[in-house]
Amino acid sequence: MVRNLRSTASDEIYNIIRKEILSLEFLPGQELKINTLCEQLQVSRSPVRDALMKLATDGLVDIFPQRGTRVSLIDLQLVEEEKFLRSSLEEKALIQALSIINEKDIAKYKTAIINQENLKTNTELYDFFNSDVLFHKITFDIVNKKECWKLITQRCVNYDRVRFLSYKNNKDEKTIIKQHYDIIDALNTKNRDIVESVISTHLSKIDYELNSLFEKYPSFFKAPGKKLKLSLS
Repeated sequence: MVRNLRSTASDEIYNIIRKEILSLEFLPGQELKINTLCEQLQVSRSPVRDALMKLATDGLVDIFPQRGTRVSLIDLQLVEEEKFLRSSLEEKALIQALSIINEKDIAKYKTAIINQENLKTNTELYDFFNSDVLFHKITFDIVNKKECWKLITQRCVNYDRVRFLSYKNNKDEKTIIKQHYDIIDALNTKNRDIVESVISTHLSKIDYELNSLFEKYPSFFKAPGKKLKLSLS
């Protein structure tokens, strides 16, 4: 029973810290002190250590023995790979959805967008960002590829932090919402080429902002071992 309680506490703490990292409340490179986290969360050290170990496995924190723990820097090479993973799986999921999508599914997309529109004036930026995540999750639910979505949410953490940084730097909700409506329109056409074009445009939005983000927030990024072309396309 004690082990189960500890596991539950560790999972809750993991989710809290993970959200703080993805929403850039804990900045890339920032030191995470276990004692401070324990005080803030009002818990013992053991579940905090367990949560940090799990976050290290996700690639969100770096643990240095005898030196402490820091939020991992954003790795541009991994951003490129994670975008490839995300776009490949989502494109396939949307194409598969074309043959089975129905009015109830379209209604789910539209409800998700309405929720986004209601969050545009919300001061909590992460709420709007998370509503974008929930919109895209619908596709994987439709085609019953929940494990694929789980893989995306677990492994695309560098890409997600860049996406949130892009949104925080330039809160362009109108474009995001318009592109979501474009996805619905594309699905309604039942045309594979249109669907592929629309999702490619949507997921490539940060390509045009990556250079400016790298220049504006250089301390957030891991120094590349070789010169990289700052584009994900």
